[in-house]
Amino acid sequence: MRIQPKNPSQNLKKNIFQRSCKFLKNVGAPTETVAFVVFSCCLKL
Repeated sequence: MRIQPKNPSQNLKKNIFQRSCKFLKNVGAPTETVAFVVFSCCLKL
């Protein structure tokens, strides 16, 4: 069972974030690019 964030907008960002990660993997983006996008997304949150 996962702990849900109290903030619904935070939860929404998390879902978008996970979808974009899957999308990048499907496209075949290099790991460095994925890591960079993940890092930049974390900074924005």
